[in-house]
Amino acid sequence: MPILHTVYFRLREDDDVEAKIPGCVALFNEHKGITASVVKGKFAAVCGLAAPTDAVFTHVEVLVADSHEALHAYLHGDAHLNVWIPLIKPNLEDIVVFDHDLPTPFTGVAGSQALSLLLKLRVDAEQEALASSAAMQLSLLIAGVSNVYFAPHGGGGLDKAALIDKLDWPDKSQGFTHCLTIVATGAAAIERLLRSTELKNWLTGLTPQGHAAMVSPLEPSHEVAYPIYRDLAAKHVLITGGAQGIGLAVSRAFFMQGAAVTVLDRDEGALARLRLEMASAHTYCVDVTDENAFCETLRAVRETRPTCDVLIGNAGADPRYEGLNMSLAEWEGLFRLNVSHYFLLCREMVPHMVEAGGGSIILTSSHLAWVAKPKCIAYNCTKAANIGLVRSLAEAFGDGLIRANSVAPGWTLTDRQKASVGTPADFEDCRLNSQALPLSLTPELLAQNYLYLGSSASACLQRQTLVCDMGQAKL
Repeated sequence: MPILHTVYFRLREDDDVEAKIPGCVALFNEHKGITASVVKGKFAAVCGLAAPTDAVFTHVEVLVADSHEALHAYLHGDAHLNVWIPLIKPNLEDIVVFDHDLPTPFTGVAGSQALSLLLKLRVDAEQEALASSAAMQLSLLIAGVSNVYFAPHGGGGLDKAALIDKLDWPDKSQGFTHCLTIVATGAAAIERLLRSTELKNWLTGLTPQGHAAMVSPLEPSHEVAYPIYRDLAAKHVLITGGAQGIGLAVSRAFFMQGAAVTVLDRDEGALARLRLEMASAHTYCVDVTDENAFCETLRAVRETRPTCDVLIGNAGADPRYEGLNMSLAEWEGLFRLNVSHYFLLCREMVPHMVEAGGGSIILTSSHLAWVAKPKCIAYNCTKAANIGLVRSLAEAFGDGLIRANSVAPGWTLTDRQKASVGTPADFEDCRLNSQALPLSLTPELLAQNYLYLGSSASACLQRQTLVCDMGQAKL
């Protein structure tokens, strides 16, 4: 399992040391399975807790290791023991180390920042587990928050005691016992977090005896690295279900390319959070299963943005039923959402795309069109229908320079899936035992495939389905 290794430390000012830090970080990143950065941070007040008058720490090392073995090799390796430690030790005044297993990938986007809230707590194991669970909910409640981790001091084994003894490293932790690490999309999201009642309520339940809060930028090495598709700049991208889950990651990805993004979603709260993050995005709250309301919304979209270059049908649901134990109304309702709304979307938009000179249609299908899970019979059928629709659209409108393709994700670590379908153990079992490639499938990784299909880089692709499931479907 990947592990997040964070080190907060205070160094006396020394320009020579500062100048050598980037070279050390470059050596860290030469280690197999290691992504590292060391940056300066700034202190911040959190929910009425005044920022310390003394800067307890000046720097933070953020390191993501692919495994405990990779982190162990780094800690006991030459770059750490014989280059990094001799560099900082003469000027080191305080240091504290935290390790946390990563049930979800540690990711950010351009301009991401991390809030490190260091706490002095008296909690038992049960309280610690409850606090960790509650902390993870912050990513669901606060716009722009992508990762939340709560960890005790030390941890992870890795022969740290022997390592500290070997280095003659006295205890400089200042008594901090726990760390809350939160990754957010930028300064505005961090500010919302610092002022939020959700974070205040979380802190109130713990009553810390001491704290220190530091905000630090994340280096590009920790960002989701999207290729730049220059032809997407200023293109109009319309997406349904684009304010949550996979759709939100896709909306963000196109927004980062400079595209004009229009998002349709039935959740006004999710749309409001999206607008805080993407001010120029056009948003519409609509139920795509309501034909009249949906078609009227699409007409309103065309009045504001007459041309559509990339049309993405993504809204959908995946309810579970035992075998065929569902009513006809439930069956038809799922087809109305997962299939009929794609038909209406294309009926209302594709003729205008043809008139404007063409464009790209991308529909979200699923690997369950092939991997027929028994509790998803209706869903499996809707996703197979999506692929049939894509192939038919490609044949019918190809001469109008319309490309039609689909993305078929596997089991993806969305908030909805994590909250209602699978436990961390379930996702880990799928990753290790069902996938040919044992990497976690995230919305951000999937979004890259939508960028590719929306750009001219995929000009030769027509009526294709990209099965993006880390090799789970044995096709």
